Amino acid sequence: MKEFLFFTRDKYPELRVEVTELILKRLPEYGFSFYWVLQSSGSPKIDEEWDGTHKSLVCAVGGRSFMSIAINHLLDVCNDLWALLFLRKRRYAAILVKDKFLIATLLTLVSMVTSRRLIFWLSFPFPEAWSTSNHNSWTFHLFNRIRGPIARRCLYRFILPRATHVFAQSEKMKQDIIEQGINPQKITAIPMGVPMVDLKLPYPTHNVTKPDNQIWLTYLGTLSKLRRLDILIHGIALSNPKPNMKFLLIGDSQDIRHTRELESLVNELNLQQTVIFKGFMDRPIAWSYVSQSDLCFSPYDTNPVLASTSPTKLIEYMALEKPVIATEHPEQRAIIQKSGAGYLVPYEANALAEVINIALKDPEVLRSKGKQGRAWVTKNRDYSTIADDLAICLQRIVS
Repeated sequence: MKEFLFFTRDKYPELRVEVTELILKRLPEYGFSFYWVLQSSGSPKIDEEWDGTHKSLVCAVGGRSFMSIAINHLLDVCNDLWALLFLRKRRYAAILVKDKFLIATLLTLVSMVTSRRLIFWLSFPFPEAWSTSNHNSWTFHLFNRIRGPIARRCLYRFILPRATHVFAQSEKMKQDIIEQGINPQKITAIPMGVPMVDLKLPYPTHNVTKPDNQIWLTYLGTLSKLRRLDILIHGIALSNPKPNMKFLLIGDSQDIRHTRELESLVNELNLQQTVIFKGFMDRPIAWSYVSQSDLCFSPYDTNPVLASTSPTKLIEYMALEKPVIATEHPEQRAIIQKSGAGYLVPYEANALAEVINIALKDPEVLRSKGKQGRAWVTKNRDYSTIADDLAICLQRIVS
């Protein structure tokens, strides 16, 4: 059993799906174990799912104020520094750091002195996002504008050049990292996937029932202003929706004002009977809505920060055998072209309206695209397949 010391930005127990599926569930089957160092979003009690998994947890205080977030950052840093003592007690096969830049900088120094293997996992271009942040609060805005350039310099000029290996979230992110002068031979893309074992068809309804005469068009994800969902809503309006067509928005925004702005737009466009805000819901229930939908949307604005992401919703739609309307985005373009799972359009209201009307004219074509999408995901993006590739990569790194 090869043990890793794992520092992650994720909060216990609300882990991102790729962390749950790969690190917690699957990699232990290949002989890898992980000592987790992370912050708890509540009480750091031991959850049954984590039995047998070692972890160093620190509590977080509640609230979204600048002071609350500052205290949580401080607690998190203290927990990371405390975990450095573990390096004196145990010889880990490698140190894995996901999206944490301060501790990664310190661990880079440690690895240089002690010759320990350091792996950095970048799941989102945080430095770029912070550097271009336009937060409503001047304190958050100033904080992000300061830490963004610092994190960027530490990441690309110090951490990644000296890391043993680098995990990127997509092929586009891998290319972006290479353009920063990092050796391409030590970068591996780990794209988003789905646990196909949990997505067997027919998918359970969980008491979700679609009326026989309705057509459901569905978006699953955040309602953050960064996603520019106003364009999608304008596209729905321009498609001249029939009374039986319903556009479901499943999800919410951390900033409630973003959701309120979309609701105001719906009222302004007289779409109250068409656009339905379902809010946040547990993933199995959200998947039930998707599984009964006729067409699903995966929109991405042409934002440089989002260009290197690996869209989860697109893969989830396809796994549930749903045809997709996806907008221009590096990874979405590649997936739609390879799989034939749907339509690729510019993120413009007129283009969306046109493709909606084209797609809904032929249900048989939609069903065919849905089947092609599921077949492609089963072969390429099932987490069991991704775990196979990741295990081989980790074995090579620590050998």
